[in-house]
Amino acid sequence: MENRDPIFRRLVTLLGPLHYVRPNEHGHFGALVRSIVFQQLSGLAAQRIFERVIVAADGRLTPESLADASDAALRAAGLSKAKLAALRDLVAKVLDGVLDLSTMPRRSDEEIVAELVAVRGIGRWTAEMYLMFELRRLDVWPVDDLGVRRGYGLIWDVDPAPAPKALAPLGERFRPYRSIVARYCWKALIFARDESIESLQRALAIRAGEETARPLNLRARRILERVRAIPHGSVRTYGDIDLGAPRLVGRVLAAAPHDVPWHRVVRADGTMPQGRRQRKRLRDENVPMRGDRVDMRAARDLARPSR
Repeated sequence: MENRDPIFRRLVTLLGPLHYVRPNEHGHFGALVRSIVFQQLSGLAAQRIFERVIVAADGRLTPESLADASDAALRAAGLSKAKLAALRDLVAKVLDGVLDLSTMPRRSDEEIVAELVAVRGIGRWTAEMYLMFELRRLDVWPVDDLGVRRGYGLIWDVDPAPAPKALAPLGERFRPYRSIVARYCWKALIFARDESIESLQRALAIRAGEETARPLNLRARRILERVRAIPHGSVRTYGDIDLGAPRLVGRVLAAAPHDVPWHRVVRADGTMPQGRRQRKRLRDENVPMRGDRVDMRAARDLARPSR
């Protein structure tokens, strides 16, 4: 996989290996029940409801135990009417043999998806997550997942993020391991949230310790010139560098040569896109700080020439 795309190789180096959580202790059936319960809920709230559903099913999640649980008990556990109806339909299809979970590991992805989406409350996305995380299928490409689309856009510099129809062919080169790429798209999105988009783009712009050679247009060259001109101990905002294209400033800095003091460019509110690493460099230059932000008023006062 890393040999197919140099950007993906750098991404794996940056984010490290993937890890799977342990399979659902209640088996394939329990995994589907959990998927239905967790839909459109925050993790903590959904987990509490799921635990109460297990209690209502006499402490074990099987089609038989869930069938024996009363509607009142399941509703008291926190299930909505729609989710209760979905679980009842799942139970009925499994008990009637319409949905045979025991044979799924031996069947194709599309066959499994077709059977799962026939269950009330299970859509294609839920079926694809079941394939990826319960059955550990390696070639699932969930193009409808917003996180995958956004992550792909960040990694491969596609702005705006590709729509589902556009993302579908973009995954073809990664067959038969598209599930791996999808999971790295999620990891990239988390990294960008915890660190910054610029940190991610800067890391992916580096290959073997050197910047990738991309031709720069006149506007990009001017951006680099303006950043190079920022004095030691001073900062500028993205708007200061290029008022009409602050996002372009971020992209140019993400792939900037080592001699460009990218750390001296901050957001208008003083926050630092590249997080701890940028904050340390600015503190080393004695840039005024207020908590975790640059004190913009003090920094601008220092930048003004004395009369």
